[in-house]
Amino acid sequence: MMIAKGWGVNVLLTVLVLVGGGGLWLADTIDEQHKAEDKAQRLLCTLKPEQLKSLQFRGKDGQQVSLERQEGQWRIVKPQLWRTDGQAVQRLLEIVTRHYERVVVERPDQKALQPFGLDTPQAILTLEPEAPLPAWQIRIGETVPASDSRYAQLGEQGAVVTLAKADSANLIQASQDLRDSHLTTTRQGEAVQQLALQRDAAKGSLELTKEESTQQWRLLQPWADGADSSRVRRWLDTLLAYSGHHFKPLPEPISQRPPNWTLTIKAADRAADRVTIWRYEGELLAQRQGEPDALVLDNYLLEELDRQALDLVALRPLGEDVDVDGLTLLYQGRQFNADKVGEAKSMRWPVAAWDTIEEALTRPAQEALLPVTTTEPPSIMVTVGSGSERVFPFWRWQEGRYRIAPPGRPVHLGLSRAQSASLDDALKALTVENKETVTAPPAAVDKK
Repeated sequence: MMIAKGWGVNVLLTVLVLVGGGGLWLADTIDEQHKAEDKAQRLLCTLKPEQLKSLQFRGKDGQQVSLERQEGQWRIVKPQLWRTDGQAVQRLLEIVTRHYERVVVERPDQKALQPFGLDTPQAILTLEPEAPLPAWQIRIGETVPASDSRYAQLGEQGAVVTLAKADSANLIQASQDLRDSHLTTTRQGEAVQQLALQRDAAKGSLELTKEESTQQWRLLQPWADGADSSRVRRWLDTLLAYSGHHFKPLPEPISQRPPNWTLTIKAADRAADRVTIWRYEGELLAQRQGEPDALVLDNYLLEELDRQALDLVALRPLGEDVDVDGLTLLYQGRQFNADKVGEAKSMRWPVAAWDTIEEALTRPAQEALLPVTTTEPPSIMVTVGSGSERVFPFWRWQEGRYRIAPPGRPVHLGLSRAQSASLDDALKALTVENKETVTAPPAAVDKK
């Protein structure tokens, strides 16, 4: 009997726990439903971005712009056609998904708007959907005292409400912030086929083109030469990704003088995009094609605008399409020859020192250099294969480094200290390994 009674007590307690828990769950569910309903009632706007055909925005700068959606893209059409920052417009339209915190005044008259800063609003956004849906407007006023929320009015005659800072932040901006501030309309460096940067004679102009068959860049000006495609892409990506500070009227004196730089970029399947840039009273001012005003640039962009051809040329002494299977070395009056041995896919040099000499020709040097004229004979001469057109003279240069004059190219290439030290070790190994000397007359090579 005692056991049965104990079980009864346990069952009763279990039932009470379940009933109590169910009651709490039901209460929480009802509370969440009430919160959801309350939040739905506080939704600022029932329009969806895809229902909109146009909008007007007056920002904190007092300027009003009109935008239209054309072919799925937002475009500024007034006060004139301007390039538009699509992401900035999307951020502006996030307001239609936001909720107000509370109603302050249900039906305010005009005099009642002044305490909230809504008589002279900091921003006005008007959304115009496709018919027959009505237009919607929101006005943003001052911040709420002792808070970071802001007052807002829903329509010209609508209620005054408060908005959380995060919900009003995208509207507290200048109208010109909706303009795209990139230098060019091209965003993808892979699409660019030609690039030209015209400058004054002292700095020299640059012109590059991408070969269609290999997709490798080549220099056309200031001289024709192979370019290092990875270095060109980094430079090009910097120019394409750059965004200016703000826009301002183009000063009248500028229009009377030639620009300091003219950047022209031609991408596949589109017209060339040209930007003219001036240095004026400590500022860099850019005028984009088809726009009357100026985009203010950061002065650090000068480094990219003054980029030299030597920064972009190919640093490999030997072209990438050349197979090295035989080398002739002239060093200290002695001639050394070697050919690779073995099967086609596993050919190797008979002595490891020849690997280092091959690497001096096939790996990128540290830097490109302007050629100099000298009557001093080369320290080393390396011939690739049997063709005399592939003779590479090496001269001793700064701090024990070597300078190479690649045949048929308008530049010299400077090896790093590590590359030069490895080459010296290889030369030492070869002279020790090869006791027999083949004497060759010294050759004087003009470094030009």
